[in-house]
Formats: sequence, structure tokens, C-alpha cells
Amino acid sequence: MNDGKLVLIEYDNPERGVVERRPGWLREGSHHFLIIQEMAEKADLYTYTIIPKGLPSRITKLRILDG
Repeated sequence: MNDGKLVLIEYDNPERGVVERRPGWLREGSHHFLIIQEMAEKADLYTYTIIPKGLPSRITKLRILDG
């Protein structure tokens, strides 16, 4: 999953009335963003969030530092 852009996306969640922040790998569709947060490589399973394009207020690229 390292072939995408690792980002932090910030958006207003109207259902909960809060600003949410989701880190993950960004996939962009015609009307939505798909943020993939976790992936179990052996099972090919992942968690994701679908966000309509009108909601994000900020998308920031993240860097992974080797420890």
C-alpha cells in the first residue's frame, strides 16, 4: 500500500458535529476520497473511510521517519 500518498485529511463530520482527522493512504475518485488507514497484508484486509470531496478543509502530506 506504499504506492499512494500518505496524508492526514481533516474534515467536518456533520453527523457528529466535530472536526475529524484521518491519516492514511489517499485514493481519489470522481466524487469521493478514499483514505485507507490499516492493512493486514496476509489477509488482504483493510480499514477505510470514504469522504465526499466537499467536506475536507485540509489535506496534509505526511512523512514516515525510520526509527
